[in-house]
Amino acid sequence: RWAPTPAVDLFVSERLRWFENFNMTYNKMKANFSTTARALDVKEGQYNQSEEQMKGKFCSLSQESVAIVAACGKCRETTISLFKAALATAQANGREHMADYGAVLKLECYLRPGHR
Repeated sequence: RWAPTPAVDLFVSERLRWFENFNMTYNKMKANFSTTARALDVKEGQYNQSEEQMKGKFCSLSQESVAIVAACGKCRETTISLFKAALATAQANGREHMADYGAVLKLECYLRPGHR
């Protein structure tokens, strides 16, 4: 008949303590993993929500930028057109004033004493 020896009892009790410690550590790690996985799911949801908001705001900004650029282009075209029209009017007025000035000089010349 076989009987356990003190060495076998010691070996078995050491293995049992090791397994109990391992099992406690494993259960703690498993619980920690579950907690971390839930926290990750929450963060992913927050990230996805933030990403959707950012995309919407970016699209709005892009549309506003396109509208502003178009408005600025039209404003510039209108300003250039008005400037050209004002310049043409000023040049025409300048030519007329030069003709008037020339006529005034001739009149002054005729009106001076001693002019015949």
